[in-house]
Amino acid sequence: MPDTKLEENIISEQVKRLQKVLTFRTISKLVKEEEVENGLACFDDPNPLHELHKYIREQFPEIFSTPERVSVELINEGSFLIHVKKNSNKSEKLDRNVNEQNETVEQNGEIETEQNGEIESEQKESDSANLDSGPFLLIAHMDVVPTVDKEWKHPPFEGIIEDGYLYGRGALDDKGALMAMLEATSSLIRDENFVCKRDFYIALTHDEEVKGNLGAKNVAPKLEKVLEGKKLDFILDEGLVVFEDFRPGFPPIAFVAICEKGHLDLKITVKTPAGHSSLPQASTAVTKMCEIVTKLNKFSFPIYLKGTPMHGSLNVLSPFFSAAQRTLINSIGMSDTIMKKIISSDRLSATLMQTTKVVTKIEGGTSGNVIPSECSANVNFRLHPNDTCDRVMETVKKLVGSNEVTIEKMDSRDPPKCSSTDSVAYDRIVKAVGETFKECEVKPVVAPNLLTGQTDSRHFQHLTIDTYRFTPYYMKRADIQSIHGHNERIGIDNYHQVIEFFTRFIRETAFETRKEVSNQ
Repeated sequence: MPDTKLEENIISEQVKRLQKVLTFRTISKLVKEEEVENGLACFDDPNPLHELHKYIREQFPEIFSTPERVSVELINEGSFLIHVKKNSNKSEKLDRNVNEQNETVEQNGEIETEQNGEIESEQKESDSANLDSGPFLLIAHMDVVPTVDKEWKHPPFEGIIEDGYLYGRGALDDKGALMAMLEATSSLIRDENFVCKRDFYIALTHDEEVKGNLGAKNVAPKLEKVLEGKKLDFILDEGLVVFEDFRPGFPPIAFVAICEKGHLDLKITVKTPAGHSSLPQASTAVTKMCEIVTKLNKFSFPIYLKGTPMHGSLNVLSPFFSAAQRTLINSIGMSDTIMKKIISSDRLSATLMQTTKVVTKIEGGTSGNVIPSECSANVNFRLHPNDTCDRVMETVKKLVGSNEVTIEKMDSRDPPKCSSTDSVAYDRIVKAVGETFKECEVKPVVAPNLLTGQTDSRHFQHLTIDTYRFTPYYMKRADIQSIHGHNERIGIDNYHQVIEFFTRFIRETAFETRKEVSNQ
């Protein structure tokens, strides 16, 4: 652990725990399916993950050592599926009351109208209290991406605190959220004033950064089996954040991703006759591939606005735009041509409105004096929710296809459907954000948007209708570069806010006070 004696007296126990967790070097790597020997094949050294497992077990006994209230299962050696169980006292009381009333009815040999009304009334009250009592899922991951240690201001796995920030790989992605969830859940379980009123689950996965094939992909079928045909009310996973400086003159904006992009990797291969470099050909596999890459770079996929997450975001934020801009926003329902041109001029905004593509790898040639017979390129597409993998594939075939060109689908996943902003879960996210940042001089405004990356939630999409991707990290736009980059850090005060957010959200969604329960 780093020397933090100067600040030791003001560092909370919650921060110390996150500080320790950031010292575990849980760097995951992508492995080919045929190379997977066990559930921890995504780690060169699995010991840091074992140490992390041991540490959170020790620090959160309310979660990991109270099987009567919380069940925990280790899945595929690396991921945890945690089930926080609904307290049954309330339902037992209701069943007992109903049974007693039924027995009285049978003894009298007739149905008492007044008594029947009491039973129906109590059942209605119970139904009202459980309108949203289906289970839900929280997701966070324990693995992190690699680092170039020498590029960091502080070593990325020492958890150093400086100027009110905690530095370390995973501080934002995703150990900060993981620990905040555990802090919030354990405190609510420990608090005798609260009773859990609905089942919920927490998935702590171990290879999200490398597609989740060993972690979330194995947790999902286990959860599906546990649910026994039930559906999750919603999922909350990592995603977008609170931008302090989203736009000049705007308040901070808490963006909640109601959808994430899909992905498609295509391998494009060109084959032409080989030859000796001393007898160059007019056109080779390499020159043809250069032409293909040029065509792809010049091509742009359609821009989508009407009815998209961006449209929803603009509607929420319209009061902060100028009068002329508000007029354009209000006209999107009839014509969005002008707004498309304006918004797409900004590179970041354009990625939220269309499918993007980039060439990530080119291979060809084996010797300096041999004209290669083959050249291939990998092209990665990030799909807008309005597109599909098949549609993009057909577009690419029409654009660059020929007898000399083959196009092979290497990996793909269609975008999920967009989630509702009219749900109880979304409303509670909005409420929890407002309460968490209520002391701020300017409160954040919550708006829906699209996540350009992908999360572990994609492996659970078949189990729910609504998935939200959000963690209330309070950041400047420039700080986003530190995620997967250098000098990843979280503000100490902001980390406490993240814990508060999850505490408020989970309490509002899954817990009641004992007084509320006794009155039912």
